[in-house]
Order: sequence, then structure tokens, then C-alpha cells
Amino acid sequence: MSKLLPIVLGCAFLLLVGCGLFDQTPSDVASTITVTSPAPAAFTPVVLTPVGTGTPSVAATPTRLVLRLWTTEEISPRSEVPGGTVLIEQLDTFAAAHPELVWDVQLKSVTGQGGILSYLRTGRTVAPTILPDVVLLPANQLAAATQEGLIYPLDNLLPPDMIADLYPAAANLGRVNNALMGYPFSLVGLEHLAYNSVAITRTIPTTWNDIIRLPDVDFVFPAGGTAGARLTLQFYLAFGGTLTNEVGQPNLQIEPLTRALGLLSQGRQAGFILLDSDNITTNSEAWMLYQTGQANMTVTGIRNFLENRDFAPNSQYVALPGPTGLLPPFVNGWVWAITTPDPVRQAQAAELISWLGSSETVGGWTAAAAQLPSRRSAFAFWTVETPYQGFLQTQLELAQPYPAAATSTIITALSNATFAVIDGSKSAEAAAEEAVITVIGTQ
Repeated sequence: MSKLLPIVLGCAFLLLVGCGLFDQTPSDVASTITVTSPAPAAFTPVVLTPVGTGTPSVAATPTRLVLRLWTTEEISPRSEVPGGTVLIEQLDTFAAAHPELVWDVQLKSVTGQGGILSYLRTGRTVAPTILPDVVLLPANQLAAATQEGLIYPLDNLLPPDMIADLYPAAANLGRVNNALMGYPFSLVGLEHLAYNSVAITRTIPTTWNDIIRLPDVDFVFPAGGTAGARLTLQFYLAFGGTLTNEVGQPNLQIEPLTRALGLLSQGRQAGFILLDSDNITTNSEAWMLYQTGQANMTVTGIRNFLENRDFAPNSQYVALPGPTGLLPPFVNGWVWAITTPDPVRQAQAAELISWLGSSETVGGWTAAAAQLPSRRSAFAFWTVETPYQGFLQTQLELAQPYPAAATSTIITALSNATFAVIDGSKSAEAAAEEAVITVIGTQ
């Protein structure tokens, strides 16, 4: 057993004082424990010492440098979270190879006053000596962290082959103003259709208008929650809709939104969309109706599919159909960023990121955590290659970053419109008009 494991778990549990959920904006993630910490001056560290170094300590010595890493409860060295045991082993291996370092690994929340960015902002003036060298952030926080000067560019600190190997969407998620500000670790949120290949034996069409004409298909999706708005969002963008006005404020356009909602209305009228969809709020709930046979087609993310396909053994998969063809999937991601301005510490931090971002590390962790690797070569470290893995690789080449302009205001308006169309209370035109007015009212 890893010598690191007892240290990690023993210290980590001292920090666990509350529960919460991280919305990946991509989609259904298992519940996680939210770590809330006291004010910066009173941090209780989780210390990972190199193997064989004895009692944990965060005190630097003339020959040993403290390297501080802040990560999240979703991606952490704890055996009870997906991929946690693998990450423990990976950090243990790196620590063993670097006896010159003392490890201080802390778990932090993603958002709010106890979030990583909040602590980085306040810590600069309150307690700069305990700030981290490396942090894990959701990619949608990179722009704010860059604008506030909280993180530093990675282009000249990482091997070029690490950057060249990234999937296009991953590379875009890690860049702010053409500078690599975060190295993508994993990708989340990719959705596709799952269907029962015994109940549906015909080839699945690539357009929405054709797929809704398939006989004996019952399609369920989370039209009762914000997760259902993602399908509407993709239709809307496929019709040329935009998410901001000329001055950058949230905005929706009636014509493309009416057309997008019209596709859903047509699916409902054709008997393709299961009417119970308006009572479903998450992909996980939709999957349960699919798994129990109340529907034979659904929208799913890869974690749902990988973890539950054994309970629905006839499941097959295809990309989401759009107005004129298959839709490119949206992805979001987690990125490693450097937060120390010191060149010596930056070099050590870059070495750690190079390890955490290596093909073997990324591949091993994402396979265990049912997330997607950020780089192509990492798939070589998944399990035996399957057709589904090949499908995911193809989808990742086509994937696009989840639109940063799809704010909570936009998604809430799209969610309400989607629900109104699926429950039959509003026409596509009326629902679109209300959504546009609602968003304009927030400007």
C-alpha cells in the first residue's frame, strides 16, 4: 500500500466540514464533498511528504522547498472520489522522485468566498507566504484569474509536445488572449445519444427532422431542468444565434431561438419526445427512465454511459443530430495553473504540471474517473481499446469549448423556454419571445 495514502486521507478528513456540488456546466457529476477552509492565516495544511521522509511538515529547509498545490474535492487524492486512488499513487510516485521537496496539498472549493480564486485574491495581502504554487481551476475561471494577475503563462515553461498533443477544444480552453494560462487535465460535459439497439434496429439519422420520424422511438431528455437547455442551446447556435449583443451583454435572438424550439415542438408533436421529459431535471434521471425501459433513447454524458451501460447492455451511441447534420459536442475542462511569481518556484511548479499532464498520468486518471483526457496520446493508457473509445476520440477532435457567453441568465431563459414547449403550455414562438424579453430585462 502506498505510504502516502494514510497521510493524505488522515489529513484530508480533518478538513472536511461540509458538503456541496460542483456544476461542471457540462453535466451530471456525482455528489462531492466541499472543503471549506478558515481565513488564509489559519489554513490547516494537507501535507504529502515524499516516501520515507518521516513526519509531515510544511517547514522549508536549506535543501528542501515547500511546493504548495491547491486542488478540488472533485479531483483530489482521496479514495472515495472517482479516480482518487489513482491520483494518490501518481502523486506518491512523483513525491518519491523529488526528495528535495516538501509537499503541501490542500483541498479547496471551486466557487464562493471559500473558493480558490477568492483565497488567491485575499491571500496576496493577508497571508502571501502560504499561497500555492500550483492550482486546479475549472477552465471557465481562467479568464478572470488572468485578468486579475493571479496566474502566469505556461507557454515557455512546458515541453512543446505536451501542448501540441492537446485536442483542439482543450487547447482553446487553456488559452486566454493566445497565451496558455492553464494546462488542461481533463475534459467534461461531452454528451451524445444512447439508444437500445434491440428496440431500435434502423440506422440512426444524422438530422433532427429525420430522427423524429423513426417509428417506435421514445426519446427522453431533462426538459424540466437546466440540463435540458443544453440541447436547445446547440440547436440555437446551429441556426446562427448569438449569445451577446454588440456591447457584450447577454442576449438572445427571436428568429433562431424560435427555430430551435420549433425542432423540439416538432419532436413532441411527432410522439418522438417522451412527454414525461418535462418532469426530468438531470441526465441521470433521464438515464433511469431509459435503463428501466420507459424510453429507448436518451441524451447522456460519458460517466453515465460508462458507469451504467452494464445495466443497459443493449446500449449503443451516436452523436447528437442537429438541423442539418451531427452537432459538434461541447466540452468544458479542468486546468492546472501556476500562481507563484518566483522563477525558481515556477520551474518546480512546471515540473509538477508536466508530470500531472503527462500522457500516462492523464490517461490513467481519466480512465479511473470516467472523464475525458485532454490530450490524444493519453487514450493509450485507458483500458483495452473499444469501439466506444474510438467514438470518443472522434468526438474530441470535433468538440468545441462550452460557450463562455452561455451564462446562467441565458441558460435559465433557455431552460424555461424548453420546459414550456415540452409541457405544451407555449408555442415555440411564444416561448422564444418570453426568453428574449427575460434576458433583455437583465441588461
